[in-house]
Amino acid sequence: LLIVGPHGPTSESVREMVIAAGLTERIHIFEEAQHGSIYFILRHAELYVAAGRWQKGVMGEAFAPLAILEAAAAKLPVISTANCGVAELIRDGQNGRMVELEDPTALATAVAEMLDNPAAAKRMAEELYGTVESRFTWTNATRRYTGLYCRGNGTGKQAHRLAGTGL
Repeated sequence: LLIVGPHGPTSESVREMVIAAGLTERIHIFEEAQHGSIYFILRHAELYVAAGRWQKGVMGEAFAPLAILEAAAAKLPVISTANCGVAELIRDGQNGRMVELEDPTALATAVAEMLDNPAAAKRMAEELYGTVESRFTWTNATRRYTGLYCRGNGTGKQAHRLAGTGL
């Protein structure tokens, strides 16, 4: 198991649990990953788990973590907690698995099911890749922002011309 992410408030307690369980040969914590190495790491993974705790309205608002989009681009099966924005991307059982926040049993069950059924995991990974490829590209983001901008200032016809140019 490889845990990748920046040093945070629970880093030391996680490290202590790994040591106490005698799992230092099987669980590796990688806190200093350079962004350029992430795709390489993902391409060698079997599964991506995003066990975030971000809650809309409680901890601010955000779109699904960029890391999930990166995992999808690497065609990895994804399991995520239902944190802020994830429902915009993951349809549970169709293109990944999404479990409730603070439910470690559900998270462990989803991981076990993905690992036990590689064909279903691959199908969900392909579906998620398609979702990301069709909905979450810079071209689509540009088109949406341009449309919002032009509607907001009354120039709706311009939105279609700008969106087609990629500007």
